[in-house]
Amino acid sequence: MSNQVTLLKLVVCAGLVVLGPQAVFGSNINKPVKLANFDGNVLMAKNPGSGHSKKDAQPTTGSKAWEKDVAHHLDLFKLQMEDGQDILMDEDPDEIAKWITAVQENLGKYDELLAVMDNPRRVERYQAKLFSHAIFEGHVEIVDLLLARKYPVSARTDAGETPLMLAAAQGNIPIMKKLIDKGASPKEASMTESVLSLAISSGGPKALSILLEAGADPNAGFPHGRTPMFVVVREGNKKAFDILIAVEGIKLDAQSRFGWTPLMEAVAHGQDEMVKSLLENNVDVDQKDVEGNTALMIAARGGRAVSVQHLLEYKADVNARNVRGMTPLMWAVTRPDNGEIISALLGMGADIKDKTAEGQTVASLATANGNEKYAPLLR
Repeated sequence: MSNQVTLLKLVVCAGLVVLGPQAVFGSNINKPVKLANFDGNVLMAKNPGSGHSKKDAQPTTGSKAWEKDVAHHLDLFKLQMEDGQDILMDEDPDEIAKWITAVQENLGKYDELLAVMDNPRRVERYQAKLFSHAIFEGHVEIVDLLLARKYPVSARTDAGETPLMLAAAQGNIPIMKKLIDKGASPKEASMTESVLSLAISSGGPKALSILLEAGADPNAGFPHGRTPMFVVVREGNKKAFDILIAVEGIKLDAQSRFGWTPLMEAVAHGQDEMVKSLLENNVDVDQKDVEGNTALMIAARGGRAVSVQHLLEYKADVNARNVRGMTPLMWAVTRPDNGEIISALLGMGADIKDKTAEGQTVASLATANGNEKYAPLLR
């Protein structure tokens, strides 16, 4: 590289060590970094009055000076991770070695700062931030450094994400494997995401396969009850769908808190090919949600003509009723340009004389929704 990695120059100042503002890493980081640090006697931070005058006392844990120290180290680490992309790309062994050394030195000082903290959860969050920066930039060697320093693989960020969740979201297979080898659980989850759901949404099929092989539960649901299969069909991720549907023990009829199934989700999102595959795998075609709606009702209401055909092929009940007394045909006539679906339902024996719980007929529902044009079909 044209620009050599600048070594950190420490200037002792009033009991603190201040990094020279020109200490930057690589050719593309041009903004100055100002960093304050403890000197070697970090244990005095717990008792600044012991052995020191008030003038040269260490910042106490949790003080503004201490917080500033930690924040500066986080900023420097982030810059090091960003600049590491260019350094590693150039493949200069000397520059890479200097970069690794600089990161190690910063980690050493950072660990000293955290060593005097009495709040384990807060320490974990700070450690998780370093993992997140390293994983976001894809630095396997830095993840190795953090693991060697006994940073917990279960550390969670403020958002509740673990290193494995972050790696799965990035689809970083080498880092995922390292974390799993070090004991990271493939069953980890936050309140809104799991390792599996992140791999499905962002990580790719290889990441998903690795997690399943490591013991991830394909049926684990979130508080709302939706399993990874719901994520797959909602996003139309065919590769992930093919992987999940082949897993032994996968529960394809799992229901969410509102009673929805993957089949209903696939119908609602127009995933016709997935609808057919789910039906071929013997899901319950007439399963109802908490309001009594079936997949056929959802398809008719949404104008999903292809899904309607698939459902009818698998003997979906054309006269099923929800808690309001609505049938698939009734839902169909509430939508304009739904003639094909109406004809298909009638062809399979849909009853035009049924009434809702409020006494509305199929014809009156069509009229109420401005679809008088369906009248000839409903005679």
